[in-house]
Amino acid sequence: MNRATGIRTDTEQLRRLRYVTRLNEVHDAVHGAVTLELGQPPLPQEICRILVEVGSFRMAWFGVPDDQGWIVPQAMFGDTQGYIKTIRVSMRDIPEGRCPTGGAIREKRPVICNHILTDPALLPWRVPAARCGFTASASFPVPLSSGEIAALTLYAIEEDFFSTTEELLVTRICTDIGCALQLAALERSLAPAQPLRKSR
Repeated sequence: MNRATGIRTDTEQLRRLRYVTRLNEVHDAVHGAVTLELGQPPLPQEICRILVEVGSFRMAWFGVPDDQGWIVPQAMFGDTQGYIKTIRVSMRDIPEGRCPTGGAIREKRPVICNHILTDPALLPWRVPAARCGFTASASFPVPLSSGEIAALTLYAIEEDFFSTTEELLVTRICTDIGCALQLAALERSLAPAQPLRKSR
């Protein structure tokens, strides 16, 4: 962008257009996966794969809190350096929970950090993030049928990567994921009753 005029150059405008097109492709691919999978166990893993391979995200993971409030990864993609194995994340308001993932579950809203390496709240994750090249992160709540909240967390290697565009897109994706998982849970709960109806 030309700092004097505040107007994007032709190159920047073209780059932005390609990026928006790619985000739309991500949403279409995710919607297709949700429709086909109907919330079966591979769904979160497939969503993470799409976000990394089709989108511009370096890594994606889906986590669910355990009984102690620690967030347990259920699916991930793009974690080539074992980042998840080196960190602890909590949904509680403690140092290990003051990151986008913990905040998204605790506050039930998207939480974005566009400067991992300088944000004081992200100090517990700074070293492993730097080793992996992560400079920005965003996490989004996913409602589950149990009433609990899971989180979908994304990473980028560019500072200031996450804007309103990404937030709106991934929020829609998380709504689709939540609906699919809840539908799958409902289908599983009704499954034992189906043979009884057939026998009648």
